[in-house]
Amino acid sequence: MPNSTPKTSAPQDQQSHGGRTTTTGNGIAHVAPGCNAPAAIVPELLTTKQAAELCGVGERTYWAWSRSGLAPPPVYIGLGTRPACRHRRSGILAWIKGGCKPVDGRAD
Repeated sequence: MPNSTPKTSAPQDQQSHGGRTTTTGNGIAHVAPGCNAPAAIVPELLTTKQAAELCGVGERTYWAWSRSGLAPPPVYIGLGTRPACRHRRSGILAWIKGGCKPVDGRAD
């Protein structure tokens, strides 16, 4: 068995350029440029689940970190007994870039 790697006809380094994707009869995908593809929207305010995924931890872990001052605090939107809880993407990314130091001023 000299060569055990499977042969594929698709290019190895496909990139997405936006637009509509079509497949030809030979199985090769083509992207039609400029087909009114919507731009990717990156939200600034994240749910706790999204914030946890951004950090690569579980939702309960991230919630505990933000409540205890280890991670950036959440933003509450709305009035009443249950305002929406969101986390700023820019604050989380800056916190990660800074080495994930506690945001409440505690020593490491």
